[in-house]
Parts: sequence; C-alpha cells; structure tokens
Amino acid sequence: MKYFCSVWLVMGLAYSAEAQTPAPAEPATAAFLEKRVPEELATEGVVLSRNQLGLKLEQVGDKWLVSLIDLGTDRVSASTKVDTLPPDREAAVAAMTHVVAELATQIVGHVERRPSTDAPPVPPVASTPDRAASEMAELKYKRQAIRFSTTMVVGNNTITPVQSGRGWRTYQGDLDEELKPRAFYKLMGRPDLVAGYDRRRNLMIGGAVVSGLGYATMIGLFATFPDVGSDSWSSYFTLTGVVFSVAFVSSWWTFYYYNRPQPIDVDDAKRLADAYNQGLRRQFGLPVAAREPLLRDLRLAPYVGGDSGGLVLAARF
Repeated sequence: MKYFCSVWLVMGLAYSAEAQTPAPAEPATAAFLEKRVPEELATEGVVLSRNQLGLKLEQVGDKWLVSLIDLGTDRVSASTKVDTLPPDREAAVAAMTHVVAELATQIVGHVERRPSTDAPPVPPVASTPDRAASEMAELKYKRQAIRFSTTMVVGNNTITPVQSGRGWRTYQGDLDEELKPRAFYKLMGRPDLVAGYDRRRNLMIGGAVVSGLGYATMIGLFATFPDVGSDSWSSYFTLTGVVFSVAFVSSWWTFYYYNRPQPIDVDDAKRLADAYNQGLRRQFGLPVAAREPLLRDLRLAPYVGGDSGGLVLAARF
C-alpha cells in the first residue's frame, strides 16, 4: 500500500509539472499583425483608414514586406522591408507598429493627435439621398475599374517585380476578372493595339511553322546526304546551310514574339488604364484624383527588428 501511494504521488507531481510547463510562443502571422498594428496605431493617434490607407504585410522567409495601400486606387503608396521580427507576438506588434508609423508619417506629412476624451461624441452621419447616390456610384466604379498585377519572382528572400511583356496582367472589377490582352485593348478603345497584338501573335505562329518545316527539311536532307566528293555534295551542302539559316532565324523570331507579345510596354498600358479609370469616375460623377508621378518620394526610413535596427531606403509610388 505504501508503494502504491508513492507511485501515485510521483505521477501527480509529474502531471503538475507538465501542466505548469508554458506552451511555446505562437509566432506573429501577417493576418494577426494586419489586425493588431492598425489598432495600436489608432491608440497613438494615427488612424490609417482616416487617411484612406490600408496595411498589407507579406512574409518571405524571415523578411517582411510592409506596404501601405491607397484604398481609393488599390495602389501601393509607400513600402519598406523589415529583415526580422522578434519571436514574441507582442514585441513583433510593437516593432511593426513603429515601422508602419514611420511610413504613415511620410505619406500624411504629420501624425494626427488623438482627440481629447472630454470632447463631445460625434453624432452619426445621417444617410441622405446624395450620400446613397455617391456610394452607389463608387460601387459601380469599383465593378468596372481596371487594375494591374505584375508577376512576382520569389527567390533567395527577394521579391522582384517582372516588367517584361508577358509579366503584367489586367483585372477588372472588385471580383478581379482577368482581361485578356485583346479584350483590354478593345476596352481602351484602341483597335490599332488590337491589330498590333494580332500581328505579333501571327508572326510568332508563322515563325514557329517555318522553323518546324526548316528543321524537318534538314532531317530529310541529312538522311539523303550524298558522299563527300560526289557531284551533288556541294549543292546539298549549300542547300542545307540555307535551310538551317532560315530555321534558326525563324526560331529566334518565334521566341522573340513569344516573350514580347504586347505592342506596348507596361508603363504605357498603365497610362491607358489610368485614363480609363479617370473617365469612369467622371462618368459616375465621382471626384477625379490628380495624376501623380511614378516616383513621388524617395527617402531613408528607420526599421527595427529584434535587438537590431537600421535604415532602409523607402520609396513612394
């Protein structure tokens, strides 16, 4: 009986020690930080939504890409990169809050002060016909507006936007319906670009056909190639060289137009889409945003990661 009680005592102590062992800390995720950081900024007087800004975080390995999105245009207003975050969730929130506050300060130019607790509550905004019409117009605009997406190459903890002819895609509406190149150019009212796209595609297909026939002809010539020194050897050799040259040039032609099917580059396409979106806003009676340069600001911004810190080059587009 004494031995039995000792066994129960040892098992009880082991269970108690296991119950008191703290669970490993859960790492901070992008979704968690996207929710907590704006809340922390709001307590410090920086309200992102009041400035039409949204926070987007992307984790690539140990690095974090921090972007502030313009809610009106869905474009990146400012971005920076954080090398690492503390493993503790609350410490990660504090570090990321500091970085986002610096980015927000670059955009709005100042940090808003938190209103006094003694101020009277703001009465709710009453729904009016004009307000309802404006919201309906904004909804119609979002269903027809065009946005761009560039192919992202992720490797060695780097993110590189691809700006080649095949790299950009266009999407329409809040459901992100992808527009094929011909449909995009037609929507832009540019039949010349539709014709240019078709011409480049036909040249690519024609080059593939010619190169295929050329290589098939070379195989046939090699199968019937005469012996060296015969009367027909010289003519066969010349004909083979000509066929090879045509096949090689056609192959290069095919790959060139395969990689560059668009008659315009991505910057020109974005200008077309921007003009289309501005026209939609005028059509629906919405305020038209002033066009801004591609690169609006370039500066150094501090970042904090764990026990280290430093400077990072931040750009506003």
